[in-house]
Amino acid sequence: MASQVEDIKWIPGTDFLVDGFNFKSPRCSHYFLTHFHSDHTVGLNRGFKGGVIYCSHVTARLLVHDMGLRPQLVRPLDVGRPVVISGVRVTPLDANHCPGSLMFLFEVPTGPHAAAPALAAGAGAATGAKQAEAAGSAAAGVGREAAGGDTGCCAPGTPPRVAMHGGCSVPGGGGEQHGASE
Repeated sequence: MASQVEDIKWIPGTDFLVDGFNFKSPRCSHYFLTHFHSDHTVGLNRGFKGGVIYCSHVTARLLVHDMGLRPQLVRPLDVGRPVVISGVRVTPLDANHCPGSLMFLFEVPTGPHAAAPALAAGAGAATGAKQAEAAGSAAAGVGREAAGGDTGCCAPGTPPRVAMHGGCSVPGGGGEQHGASE
């Protein structure tokens, strides 16, 4: 089961929430959904108006057709294709958890108050060999990284997120631009 701890849902240095629909906030206008399992959509319903939801094409279809969300609130992203959203470069990566599941690599601009890039993964996506390989190749050379995996692990003493620091680099490339108003 996905954690419902608000602090781990925010991407540092942004107004982005990942799988954090239960924590609607006026400071958030960009929501990211890793996949359509019910423990990751807690707080999300057909009346949602909190902002734009970024997800995979598979998840977008489920949100619109099964949940009844308005299509203009749902923005499907292409796996491996970086986009810029409110000045943050976001690269969706295949999480290999279920059809349409994603991890997101967030590269927050550098500066005196900027946070280190973060990899957000739902459902323990960074725990399998294939996922670790995908995350490692996409995040190789970026610098100090923070990786969060909501593993759903209930073992006592297990931290809700895993922090990983090391040298990484992201393959070059442009990507789409998404403004703050989108």
